[in-house]
Amino acid sequence: SKVTYGQLMQAATSFGVEFLKKMEPGERAIMLVPNEELFIFGFWGCLRAGILPVPCPAFTEMYVAKTIGNILKILKVTGSRSILTTKKVYQVLHSLAEDKSLLEQLKFIFLDEIVINPTDVLPILSAPPSKEVFLQFTSGSTVNPKGVIVSHQNVLHNLEIAHRLKSKFDPDSSKSQRVLW
Repeated sequence: SKVTYGQLMQAATSFGVEFLKKMEPGERAIMLVPNEELFIFGFWGCLRAGILPVPCPAFTEMYVAKTIGNILKILKVTGSRSILTTKKVYQVLHSLAEDKSLLEQLKFIFLDEIVINPTDVLPILSAPPSKEVFLQFTSGSTVNPKGVIVSHQNVLHNLEIAHRLKSKFDPDSSKSQRVLW
């Protein structure tokens, strides 16, 4: 579906307001959400609230089932105590977890239950270029997941390269669309 910048900003603000009810700014939150609109709202909601998102793939419930060991390793490495997810993914996690007490120690925030409220507000945060934006981990399909801290400066550098390549290889860029990570 199409989302305007205004709709994205309001959704991110509402998500950020909800996150701050259970987390503190600077805290790390595992994002275990399928690649859909909720992921985008959750990611930007973290940024609006000053929370460091740690995206983990949750393409399908079956994928979560196959990678639960890696998800637990990422939880341990990051020290995160919060998981942003959906009710459906949580049910898969709960059914597969051998140690249910671990799940009970975590804070789960269900993105599919957050209501976007047009009266929600958050201050605009500023950050130096070196400030981290998110933690990115490999899938861990061949070895243990490895993570890297991505800063604002890293994101801006990647956007600059993408812009240069776009103008070099796509002179009629008015018809092009891209999603960059």
